Amino acid sequence: MRRVAVDADGDAAFAWMGFDGADFRIQARARSASGALGTVQTLSDAGQNAASPQLAADVDGDAVAVWEHWDGANMNWQVQGAIGP
Repeated sequence: MRRVAVDADGDAAFAWMGFDGADFRIQARARSASGALGTVQTLSDAGQNAASPQLAADVDGDAVAVWEHWDGANMNWQVQGAIGP
């Protein structure tokens, strides 16, 4: 599953599920309106499967990402998130 959010200036954020060899993790990357790509960041915690990323961006270019992660200790899905420019 892949997601993208774009602000009014054309800056974008992308999020997707990636596999690290053991678990599915949520990763993200920013792209400026001029086309400059930021580094890939892994947002979700190691050792826990994560799924269903969602993204939103405000008019200032700030983005929020949320996703579900499997909490093996409590045997349920929980929501996590990250905020960034």
